[in-house]
Amino acid sequence: MAATLRASENGLKIVDELRRKKGWSKREKAWYQAVPTSESTLKRFWEQKPIQQEAFVGICTVLGVLNWEQIIDASEPHIAEKSETAVATKIENYPPATTCQNIPYTGAIKFVGRQTQLETLHQQLQQQERIAIVAVAGMGGMGKTELAVQYAYQHLNDYPDGICWLETGAKQNIYEQIIYFVQIHLRLEVPQELGGKELNFKQQVDWCWQNWTGTGFVLVVIDDLAEFPEIKPYLPPAKSRFKVLMTTRLKLTNIQTLSLDVLTLRASLELLESEHLVGKDRIEQEPETANVLCEWLGYLPLGLELVGRYLNQVPDLSLSVMLFRLQEKSLEHRSLIRQQNDPFWDLTAQRGVAAAFELSWEKLDGNTKRLGKLLSLFASTLIPWHLVESVEQQRCQRSPKGEKFNPENLEEATMNLMSFHLIQYNGEQSYRLHSLIMAFLKSKLEA
Repeated sequence: MAATLRASENGLKIVDELRRKKGWSKREKAWYQAVPTSESTLKRFWEQKPIQQEAFVGICTVLGVLNWEQIIDASEPHIAEKSETAVATKIENYPPATTCQNIPYTGAIKFVGRQTQLETLHQQLQQQERIAIVAVAGMGGMGKTELAVQYAYQHLNDYPDGICWLETGAKQNIYEQIIYFVQIHLRLEVPQELGGKELNFKQQVDWCWQNWTGTGFVLVVIDDLAEFPEIKPYLPPAKSRFKVLMTTRLKLTNIQTLSLDVLTLRASLELLESEHLVGKDRIEQEPETANVLCEWLGYLPLGLELVGRYLNQVPDLSLSVMLFRLQEKSLEHRSLIRQQNDPFWDLTAQRGVAAAFELSWEKLDGNTKRLGKLLSLFASTLIPWHLVESVEQQRCQRSPKGEKFNPENLEEATMNLMSFHLIQYNGEQSYRLHSLIMAFLKSKLEA
């Protein structure tokens, strides 16, 4: 007799949280097609009715539930019934997990060019006896979130007492997400008052850290950090077993930082050769064009994935024609734009290239934005800074208001651009811009 399973109340809450993060409805077609199973089976799953184990495991794992056994309602013997084959069921690519976690689903089938960074990241997180905080930093589109996801999955066994994934851009605040994780995954009831006194959110979070179950290491991931002061009050205590990994566009000081750069040409081609993107055969048909395409995209992981995904969906489109269209339309080409509510979207990144850059742009003041537009006028992505100073001086002289050139204003604007990784210091009084950043700044100037 085939084993049947049904979900528990707590299990449905875990699945529902992951479903909402992915943007799916409870009857999402892409969901039950990916398993594959039927809409009626998915309906039975939500109604807590028994369904075949294969379908049950598939429904959970498509969302990224690695430890699907935590979803089961084992209160009734016939539901918990398992065959030897059922017990042997494993999730491919990742080891079986006993760690309670809420790591988001990742659409990455092939992860390339970052093994050294993964090893360095692990060393940095493990080298301190006190709390270790490491920031993975870089401009938008570098794959910071994907790196964090891959690290979390690969090191599940190193954090036996939990991997708590927090998102600064989510509808819930950081403190609400921490409390929710403790209640759902650790099954602790967080008190709202102690000794007759009402606890504020910070005090409730402090209670969570102090009463976290187990004695092993815990990984706390804070994804897409925009403002450090907002999350600082809710970080784990200094002397603890917690490790904190942050992804951010910011250039933070006094925090260990792993800065991500673009991929190499070799890694870029390896990514495009993936079957779920362009494929090796098409790359071998136009090898020189493939090299130029990678160069035009500045070897940016997000750009490579988006264009590769587009080419995968249009199998008869040549790389040459694709390159011509990109050169003609730049960041406005549809391949580089994340279509909202795309039911087939399966990438970790939730934005197109320009939208990823826009998040940093919105944080800049008027003076810094003006400097960014000025930089788009230069012909090269490598800019001698004395030329920028000269042009800014001339702009001030010709200003109708008789504006006086202030080198400190220019320095402050430069620091702001560097803080968001929109420009990089290249040494010898010159700065470097990524080719797609240059295109983005040109679009702002034209607008």
